[in-house]
Amino acid sequence: MKRCAVIIGVGKSDGMQPLKSAVDDADKFEVWARGQGFETTLITDKEDKVTVGEVFKAISAYTSSRSFDQMIIFFSGHGMLQAPGREVWFLSDALKNSNEAIDLAESIDMSRYIGIPHIVFISDACRNLPRGLSASRISGSVIFPNEYIEGKNGDVDVFYASRPGSPAFAAASTYSPEIQGILTRHILEGLNGHVRTIAKQLADYDDSKWFVTAFSLKGHIELAVPLAISKIDIELDQMPEVRVESHDPKYLSELKGSYGQHVERSIGTDIDPGVRFGFFSRRAYFEDPQFESLSSYYRRQGRGVGENPDKVIQTAFSEILQKSFVTTDKLIMQELAGRLSKKMIETLQGESDVIYDRSIKPVDYDDTGLIIYGMAVKSVLVNSGTCELIRNDDHTLVKMPQNCEVSAALVILHNDTSVPVAILDKYWGVLVLMKGVLLAVNYIPGGGHRHYYDYVEKNIEIERRRSLAAALAVNGFRSDLIIGDAKCVRQLKPFDPSLALLACYAYASAGKRDDISSLYVYMSVELGIRFFDVGLLTGFLQEEIFPMAPFCPMVTQGWAYMRPHMDFLDKDIQLAAQYLKPDLWTTFDQKGTEHMVSYFNKIKI
Repeated sequence: MKRCAVIIGVGKSDGMQPLKSAVDDADKFEVWARGQGFETTLITDKEDKVTVGEVFKAISAYTSSRSFDQMIIFFSGHGMLQAPGREVWFLSDALKNSNEAIDLAESIDMSRYIGIPHIVFISDACRNLPRGLSASRISGSVIFPNEYIEGKNGDVDVFYASRPGSPAFAAASTYSPEIQGILTRHILEGLNGHVRTIAKQLADYDDSKWFVTAFSLKGHIELAVPLAISKIDIELDQMPEVRVESHDPKYLSELKGSYGQHVERSIGTDIDPGVRFGFFSRRAYFEDPQFESLSSYYRRQGRGVGENPDKVIQTAFSEILQKSFVTTDKLIMQELAGRLSKKMIETLQGESDVIYDRSIKPVDYDDTGLIIYGMAVKSVLVNSGTCELIRNDDHTLVKMPQNCEVSAALVILHNDTSVPVAILDKYWGVLVLMKGVLLAVNYIPGGGHRHYYDYVEKNIEIERRRSLAAALAVNGFRSDLIIGDAKCVRQLKPFDPSLALLACYAYASAGKRDDISSLYVYMSVELGIRFFDVGLLTGFLQEEIFPMAPFCPMVTQGWAYMRPHMDFLDKDIQLAAQYLKPDLWTTFDQKGTEHMVSYFNKIKI
């Protein structure tokens, strides 16, 4: 297997706090990669600034050869989450020049199609939200060539140091005073064979060989990083997020020599040696009053030495999640378990309850409109005719004109931020805001819709599922864990088109283009609904002869896919896109709202 790695370490981004460990972490990762036989390109700011052009050139040199089976992109430095699904890596001059950042989301997406079967991204960087206008307007550049190689798309695995909205830390360890990124430390620990429980044999190789795969490394990272952080400070929060698409026999590391002779050390340099054998002697970071420690839970279950510790955490948290969430799907709980702190569980529970409470009541109005909860509405602009606003104590009702081809609205809130919304015939869009943030956009069949009575019969199940999906999505988790596959979405789709909208973004992140195309065809042909976002994700945006709604992406993540299509948008919308808030749903700040009002004034003339 021929493999390559582009390894980036940026310790000094102008205008930002220097990072002591970034360059050293990149150096250490290259040592491992060379030992595994990778062809490597090391790019750091040890001697000079790191530029996008330098990174692009290194990657292009490897992809143009058409000879590699695996590529790893490693980054240690500053990062920023602009919104769920949109984030950038900072290179040396990123704050001065927006093009000198790396658009991670779009780079991941484009990497699937360049002809390498297995791509791995390792991001030891923060995922905090932007502070200040200049940081929020950084868009970044794509570091992969704009090519499409015919054949099967590559598998893409991504190791994020933390969950969306959270920082990533560097610290010394028990065994060394040297500062090192915690994600990098534990990834190298696993790849170098120091974690015996994650090594495995592969069917395509003889019995004398042992390997570490992306999936086995995932289990180690999700356990070791939070436990290491908890030893530094129980109040710190670093929960890694790992997305693995690859399967055996694809691997990351081949453990040299006889594996029985490898270092017998604990699962993590900052964790008690007992963890290696599947039991815990310290209080875990993931705690609940009913489980004083995972070790006591482990003993109460009568489980013996040698069990997979990751499964122990999953079992413990499945019980907590079963009590916390409105859904009881065991498979969903197993996916989420071990990744969520008690605080995050409470956040998801609170937000999903708010969305559920606002969406559970069927709307028996025969016409079409919007219902907005959680913030006063200043005005609503529509692309045709004039709408009627009815203000109530806890919500605003917006009735669309009858017999009028309204397909898009701009909801301007009392703080002069604004939200673009698709208007769907005989549906009522329910917008739920909480603390100034748009949590959900749900569509409910109105009294005049042919699926209204079916919805009334099933609305409890539907609302439970989509309220949790929306809460997961707004916090950066995969909503398809709740929504399900494309077949499941098609079954629920007539009752809420927004489920399909969130599902398509989850499928895009996982490279499931066939599922997106399937939903696009179903929505267009069977239901007559053409979301702008779905047309964008399928690549049909500029080919679609029928109008799509609204006039830009409803989900902020969609703007990351708009780079080749910006000329498709009106100039005022392009200008408004520079003033997006870091939320799940597209929200323009006051300056962006001014440009959007200008756009509506033009189209209504």
